[in-house]
Parts: sequence; structure tokens; C-alpha cells
Amino acid sequence: MFLANPISEFNPRWLDPVNQTLTGLFLTENQLTSLPENAFSNARNLKEIELDDNPLENIPGSVFQGLTSLVTLDLINCQIRDVNPSWFEDMPLLDSLN
Repeated sequence: MFLANPISEFNPRWLDPVNQTLTGLFLTENQLTSLPENAFSNARNLKEIELDDNPLENIPGSVFQGLTSLVTLDLINCQIRDVNPSWFEDMPLLDSLN
């Protein structure tokens, strides 16, 4: 968990030690303005990602690629200008989008 920290940049390598077992990632209330391409592609077991309350503006089309187990995606109170339909292509189990 990286809740309520001054994190302004997300490095996918932070997840390397836990990629195979991580089921939830909570980056709520940080200072993230963007995410890198394929940010979560190696964390295939993620069921929940919370990015709410970040000043996120730019999210690449491939950021959520390969997250076939994702059930919950929380983007409440972000500054996203455009929703890219390709974000959801690999999410057959997505049940909650906020």
C-alpha cells in the first residue's frame, strides 16, 4: 500500500518482488499525474486497483493491459480528461468502476 504519500511517479519495478501474489494495489491520495505504459502488466493477479484522489490526467491506453483478474478499478476524484475504451479490453471480470 502506498496510501496518502507524496508519490508523484509510479515505477512498475516496485511491484517486481510481489507481482505473482499481489491482489490489491492502493495508491489513493498521492500526487500521481500520469502512469507509465504497461504499468501493471506484470501483476496479472491484481483484483483491485485504487488510484482515487490523485491528480491523474494522462493514462496510456496500455496501462491496464493484461489485467484479466481485475474486478475493481477506482479512479474517483482524478483529473482524467478522456476515457480510453482500450483500458477495459482485457478486463472480463471488471465489476466495479468508480
